[in-house]
Amino acid sequence: MKQNKMGWMNVKVLGMTGSVGSGKSTVCHVMEEEFNAAVIYTDEVAKQLMSKGGISHRLITEHYGTQILDQAGEINREALAKIVFSDDKERLRVNSFSHPYVKEAVIKKINELKEKGKVSYIVVETALPYEACLTEFCDEIIYVTASDQVRRERLKSSRGYSDEKITKMLNSQLSEDAFLKICKKVLDNSKGMTAIKEQLKTILM
Repeated sequence: MKQNKMGWMNVKVLGMTGSVGSGKSTVCHVMEEEFNAAVIYTDEVAKQLMSKGGISHRLITEHYGTQILDQAGEINREALAKIVFSDDKERLRVNSFSHPYVKEAVIKKINELKEKGKVSYIVVETALPYEACLTEFCDEIIYVTASDQVRRERLKSSRGYSDEKITKMLNSQLSEDAFLKICKKVLDNSKGMTAIKEQLKTILM
């Protein structure tokens, strides 16, 4: 039996990444519905760890004190964002309270899914492929892309964002070159569901 990077048998571990509005979640849904995949969303993992009782919550509270918490004892994300965006050192510090533990939790989840033996693919979805360390445990990383116009239309319709906010968000994302440095496969998500399925069939061959 063939082993992949981490020694897992019979299951291909795929990274799924791309900038905001590219439609990563839609591609992941197709993977679940059509290709017998289980999807791990790193944002959801990070939120769990930042919630009360999670290790990131504990580390952040220990460092910044209880003033960083809201009345329910959860991290006040607006207050934390002000700290992070005002100081690069603090941003790196907060990242150190989150990213390593997200990676650890993701690998644990991959192991659990592998042990159950019910899926053909495990997909790890993230907008931060470097911070998520995808190259360390993924067999392949897929870059989901879409035209600027399509991404803008999606963000306007799904989130109600203004043109100004969308421009700021897109400018803050990784460049295409940065994504392509670690992604061997590219999926153009500008053309609808049929095109997604056809491209996935080719990519997964």
